[in-house]
Amino acid sequence: MKTRNGFLETAMLIHRRSGLPLEPLFSGRAEAAAVQPGVRFKKSKGVSEDTVRTAHVIAKQVAMAVAANMQLPIPSDFPSAADLHIQLKNRGHQPWVTLEDLLEYCWGLGIPVIHTSRFPTGTRKPDGMAVRSQDGRPVIVLCKESQRPAWMVFILAHELGHIALGHVPKGGAVVDGNLEATSGEEEERQANDFASVLLTGKPDLGLSSHSPMQAGILATAAQQFARRYRVSPGVAALNWGFNTGHWPVANGAVKILEGKQDALEIIQCSTTRGIDWASLSEDTAEWLQCMTGARKAQ
Repeated sequence: MKTRNGFLETAMLIHRRSGLPLEPLFSGRAEAAAVQPGVRFKKSKGVSEDTVRTAHVIAKQVAMAVAANMQLPIPSDFPSAADLHIQLKNRGHQPWVTLEDLLEYCWGLGIPVIHTSRFPTGTRKPDGMAVRSQDGRPVIVLCKESQRPAWMVFILAHELGHIALGHVPKGGAVVDGNLEATSGEEEERQANDFASVLLTGKPDLGLSSHSPMQAGILATAAQQFARRYRVSPGVAALNWGFNTGHWPVANGAVKILEGKQDALEIIQCSTTRGIDWASLSEDTAEWLQCMTGARKAQ
């Protein structure tokens, strides 16, 4: 959507797939979609449901196109977060659970994971969504536009928690607005605990400090913690941010720790490998490439 032609093409694809009115899309906006049953919006305080509902409608259409393409059986049983933590840590690319490891696990289990953020102007993007098709196929949609693997692996683990813990009914979805904000809802607490145990082995690492920290100092401390406890240094830094509320420092530390790593590219490559492009119609393949950034294998 960087050019006018690309914008118009995307608007047409969204209209055909989602049923949203075409004229507002051409104007760079979207009218609020109708309420759908079985969908729960976990939004930040002060954010109206209407602003995130359109993103859900569009993202769910992308998710259902990917779900229909999956040949693996629909998963019914899930290991505990603690067992999955051990399994992924011991077979992975690093001494800790990585974004690549969790993506590979989800696709291998029959849970597609995609990233999409191509929404009309004015549409509030959620951080992520856990979706189930009418026949029960789970799909995880990541929408946060962060290149940081630590952030994206936490959102992925959180959405997997919603699925594994039975929070998402057939045909329904859980739409998570902003995972930086704490939530008192029980299902959100459960999904956060699942994600933390999956990534670190504990519901909360409890990392904090009695005095302010600079990003560089936090990054060094997170590296030392990672070597000792086999926890991703980026995830450790985010845990410190969650417990202290000092998100600018935590995000600065993650930037230092992860350098030029690109989480969105990692997710797009995983989607490219996971989709059976040969089984798709040309129209559906075009839609998925446009909305996910994945590329059809040549």
